[in-house]
Amino acid sequence: AWDRITVEVDGLPDVSAVEDAVLHAVSEASATVDVFERPPLALGLELVLTGRTPFASEVRRALTSERLATMRHTARGVTTFVYRVKEDLFPDVDLAWRAQQEDPVGLLARHVLALRARDADAEALVRRARPHARKAWQVSTFSYLTGDLPSDEELMDRLEQVALRAIDELLRERAAS
Repeated sequence: AWDRITVEVDGLPDVSAVEDAVLHAVSEASATVDVFERPPLALGLELVLTGRTPFASEVRRALTSERLATMRHTARGVTTFVYRVKEDLFPDVDLAWRAQQEDPVGLLARHVLALRARDADAEALVRRARPHARKAWQVSTFSYLTGDLPSDEELMDRLEQVALRAIDELLRERAAS
Protein backbone atom coordinates (compact mmCIF):
# COMPACT_ATOMS: atom_id res chain seq x y z
CA ALA A 1 0.00 0.00 0.00
CA TRP A 2 1.08 3.58 -0.60
CA ASP A 3 0.23 6.80 1.21
CA ARG A 4 1.46 10.36 1.66
CA ILE A 5 2.31 12.07 4.94
CA THR A 6 3.07 15.74 5.48
CA VAL A 7 5.40 17.06 8.17
CA GLU A 8 5.26 20.78 8.95
CA VAL A 9 8.68 22.12 9.99
CA ASP A 10 7.60 25.62 11.09
CA GLY A 11 8.74 26.24 14.64
CA LEU A 12 10.88 23.12 14.94
CA PRO A 13 14.14 24.12 16.66
CA ASP A 14 16.63 21.93 14.79
CA VAL A 15 17.19 19.04 12.38
CA SER A 16 16.87 16.50 15.18
CA ALA A 17 13.34 17.79 15.90
CA VAL A 18 12.47 17.38 12.21
CA GLU A 19 13.72 13.78 12.29
CA ASP A 20 11.67 13.15 15.44
CA ALA A 21 8.57 14.62 13.73
CA VAL A 22 9.14 12.36 10.71
CA LEU A 23 9.50 9.28 12.93
CA HIS A 24 6.30 10.23 14.76
CA ALA A 25 4.44 10.69 11.44
CA VAL A 26 5.69 7.30 10.19
CA SER A 27 4.53 5.69 13.42
CA GLU A 28 1.10 7.34 13.15
CA ALA A 29 0.78 6.24 9.53
CA SER A 30 1.53 2.65 10.50
CA ALA A 31 -1.47 2.75 12.81
CA THR A 32 -3.72 3.30 9.78
CA VAL A 33 -3.19 -0.21 8.42
CA ASP A 34 -6.15 -1.32 10.53
CA VAL A 35 -8.48 0.25 7.95
CA PHE A 36 -7.56 -2.39 5.38
CA GLU A 37 -9.71 -5.50 5.18
CA ARG A 38 -6.51 -7.44 4.48
CA PRO A 39 -3.53 -5.53 5.84
CA PRO A 40 -0.67 -5.06 3.37
CA LEU A 41 2.77 -6.52 3.92
CA ALA A 42 4.24 -3.02 3.75
CA LEU A 43 3.13 0.61 3.67
CA GLY A 44 5.31 2.93 1.59
CA LEU A 45 5.06 6.60 2.38
CA GLU A 46 5.83 9.68 0.36
CA LEU A 47 7.04 12.23 2.88
CA VAL A 48 6.23 15.88 2.12
CA LEU A 49 8.14 18.44 4.18
CA THR A 50 6.49 21.85 4.30
CA GLY A 51 7.04 25.17 6.01
CA ARG A 52 9.70 27.72 6.78
CA THR A 53 12.95 26.88 8.46
CA PRO A 54 16.38 28.47 8.77
CA PHE A 55 17.99 25.03 8.30
CA ALA A 56 16.38 23.70 5.11
CA SER A 57 19.71 22.66 3.60
CA GLU A 58 20.65 20.76 6.78
CA VAL A 59 17.30 18.93 6.64
CA ARG A 60 18.02 17.94 3.02
CA ARG A 61 21.44 16.59 4.00
CA ALA A 62 20.09 14.77 7.06
CA LEU A 63 17.28 12.95 5.27
CA THR A 64 19.48 10.88 2.99
CA SER A 65 18.31 7.55 1.65
CA GLU A 66 20.55 5.84 4.23
CA ARG A 67 18.89 7.76 7.08
CA LEU A 68 15.42 7.15 5.65
CA ALA A 69 16.17 3.42 5.61
CA THR A 70 16.37 3.55 9.42
CA MET A 71 13.04 5.36 9.72
CA ARG A 72 10.91 2.25 9.56
CA HIS A 73 8.14 1.19 11.84
CA THR A 74 6.82 -2.34 12.08
CA ALA A 75 3.55 -3.07 13.82
CA ARG A 76 1.19 -6.03 13.50
CA GLY A 77 3.41 -7.52 10.82
CA VAL A 78 3.30 -4.45 8.56
CA THR A 79 6.47 -2.48 7.88
CA THR A 80 5.93 1.23 7.22
CA PHE A 81 8.73 3.11 5.48
CA VAL A 82 9.48 6.34 3.59
CA TYR A 83 10.24 5.71 -0.08
CA ARG A 84 10.42 9.30 -1.28
CA VAL A 85 10.82 12.81 0.12
CA LYS A 86 9.31 15.88 -1.48
CA GLU A 87 9.93 19.32 -0.10
CA ASP A 88 8.03 22.52 -0.02
CA LEU A 89 10.50 24.24 2.29
CA PHE A 90 11.14 27.95 2.36
CA PRO A 91 13.74 29.97 4.23
CA ASP A 92 12.81 32.04 7.23
CA VAL A 93 12.53 35.67 6.27
CA ASP A 94 13.22 38.49 8.71
CA LEU A 95 10.05 40.37 7.87
CA ALA A 96 10.75 43.25 10.27
CA TRP A 97 14.11 43.91 8.62
CA ARG A 98 12.72 43.41 5.10
CA ALA A 99 9.84 45.81 5.87
CA GLN A 100 12.42 48.58 6.36
CA GLN A 101 13.55 48.21 2.74
CA GLU A 102 12.18 50.39 -0.04
CA ASP A 103 11.72 47.71 -2.66
CA PRO A 104 8.98 45.26 -3.67
CA VAL A 105 10.07 42.76 -1.00
CA GLY A 106 9.87 45.51 1.62
CA LEU A 107 6.37 46.45 0.51
CA LEU A 108 5.23 42.82 0.66
CA ALA A 109 6.86 42.38 4.08
CA ARG A 110 4.97 45.43 5.38
CA HIS A 111 1.74 43.92 4.06
CA VAL A 112 2.45 40.57 5.74
CA LEU A 113 3.18 42.26 9.06
CA ALA A 114 -0.04 44.29 8.78
CA LEU A 115 -2.04 41.17 7.95
CA ARG A 116 -0.59 39.36 10.95
CA ALA A 117 -1.38 42.32 13.21
CA ARG A 118 -4.98 42.34 11.94
CA ASP A 119 -4.91 46.14 12.16
CA ALA A 120 -6.45 48.96 10.10
CA ASP A 121 -3.87 48.44 7.35
CA ALA A 122 -4.94 44.79 7.09
CA GLU A 123 -8.57 45.82 6.86
CA ALA A 124 -7.67 48.23 4.05
CA LEU A 125 -5.87 45.43 2.18
CA VAL A 126 -8.95 43.21 2.51
CA ARG A 127 -11.23 46.03 1.29
CA ARG A 128 -9.02 46.43 -1.80
CA ALA A 129 -8.82 42.65 -2.38
CA ARG A 130 -12.51 41.87 -1.83
CA PRO A 131 -13.71 42.97 -5.34
CA HIS A 132 -10.96 40.89 -6.97
CA ALA A 133 -11.89 37.86 -4.84
CA ARG A 134 -15.55 38.32 -5.81
CA LYS A 135 -14.60 38.39 -9.52
CA ALA A 136 -12.46 35.25 -9.16
CA TRP A 137 -15.34 33.52 -7.42
CA GLN A 138 -17.61 34.25 -10.39
CA VAL A 139 -15.23 33.28 -13.20
CA SER A 140 -15.88 29.84 -14.66
CA THR A 141 -12.18 28.97 -14.43
CA PHE A 142 -12.66 28.89 -10.68
CA SER A 143 -15.93 26.95 -10.79
CA TYR A 144 -14.67 24.73 -7.96
CA LEU A 145 -15.05 27.77 -5.68
CA THR A 146 -18.54 27.34 -4.35
CA GLY A 147 -20.45 28.76 -1.45
CA ASP A 148 -19.95 32.09 0.23
CA LEU A 149 -17.04 34.37 -0.42
CA PRO A 150 -14.24 33.91 2.09
CA SER A 151 -14.53 35.78 5.37
CA ASP A 152 -12.21 38.70 6.09
CA GLU A 153 -10.11 36.40 8.27
CA GLU A 154 -9.81 33.80 5.49
CA LEU A 155 -8.97 36.49 2.96
CA MET A 156 -6.27 37.89 5.28
CA ASP A 157 -4.77 34.41 5.65
CA ARG A 158 -4.78 33.87 1.88
CA LEU A 159 -3.29 37.32 1.20
CA GLU A 160 -0.51 36.53 3.68
CA GLN A 161 0.24 33.19 1.99
CA VAL A 162 0.38 34.80 -1.44
CA ALA A 163 2.59 37.65 -0.21
CA LEU A 164 5.03 35.21 1.41
CA ARG A 165 5.23 33.16 -1.81
CA ALA A 166 5.88 36.36 -3.77
CA ILE A 167 8.64 37.33 -1.32
CA ASP A 168 10.21 33.88 -1.76
CA GLU A 169 10.10 34.17 -5.56
CA LEU A 170 11.54 37.69 -5.56
CA LEU A 171 14.38 36.67 -3.23
CA ARG A 172 15.04 33.54 -5.31
CA GLU A 173 15.22 35.64 -8.51
CA ARG A 174 17.52 38.12 -6.79
CA ALA A 175 19.84 35.34 -5.60
CA ALA A 176 19.95 33.78 -9.11
CA SER A 177 21.01 37.02 -10.81
